[in-house]
Amino acid sequence: MKRALLISDSHGDNQDMLRVIREHAGKVDAVFHMGDLQGAEDLVNKEASKIGCFSYIVKGNCDSNLKLKGINIIDFDGKRILTTHGHMFGGYGGPDVDALWYTARENEADVVVFGHTHKPFCEVVGGILICNPGSISRPRQMDATKTYAVLTVDEGKVSVEFYDVSGNKYKKAVGGA
Repeated sequence: MKRALLISDSHGDNQDMLRVIREHAGKVDAVFHMGDLQGAEDLVNKEASKIGCFSYIVKGNCDSNLKLKGINIIDFDGKRILTTHGHMFGGYGGPDVDALWYTARENEADVVVFGHTHKPFCEVVGGILICNPGSISRPRQMDATKTYAVLTVDEGKVSVEFYDVSGNKYKKAVGGA
């Protein structure tokens, strides 16, 4: 069994993000950040390393680091995970789920994790799990809860659980997996 901490859209508000990473020491194997870090890439890499994790970061529309990729493909405990910010797949209304699904198919991915909308989302579309952990600093869903998620791969099955920044389970994500 492996777990990945899913974070997105921290926008330079690093306090909650770093605390959440630290609190998951020994509980996760990787940290995936879906972009809009606004210069905090080294902080994420350093904190993930401190807790013994790999980190994978994609470039968001507010990031200027030219070394960051727009898409990462990660082999994670037998599952292929595609991470992206999402802005390349639609406007501020949100990425087009069909476009994310087609990109996942083209890359033979089992899971797509994206950001950009600042709203938690999780749905299985055509056999591919598509999810967004929400924003850890600037939420846009109605209850304005700062969220992140944990993706688990256990015996070939993938699941996602959402949390608020205090570590409480958050069950208001759109969709369902």
